[in-house]
Amino acid sequence: MPVQLGTVTDQYRNLHCIGCTPEVTLTKGARIQVTHPGGDGQPPINFEQDVTSVEIFHKQVDEVAPGTACGIKIDAACPLPPRGAEIVLLN
Repeated sequence: MPVQLGTVTDQYRNLHCIGCTPEVTLTKGARIQVTHPGGDGQPPINFEQDVTSVEIFHKQVDEVAPGTACGIKIDAACPLPPRGAEIVLLN
């Protein structure tokens, strides 16, 4: 059952990494869905992706506890979601 993970707080184009503060425990390899309705020149976004790594202060970790600011690396082929995009944990 999908669980609200958080929202995108930052974009890191050079790393193709998105920043968020998860509301549930997040682990590497988790399947997430990222959505944003679009607007202000942004197209709507809706894609699923496996998390390729989770980082705290640019150090890879196995899991992130709820309420901890972190970065999530995703496949560079995915569109980089804007701030405010919703992140849902699928598994």
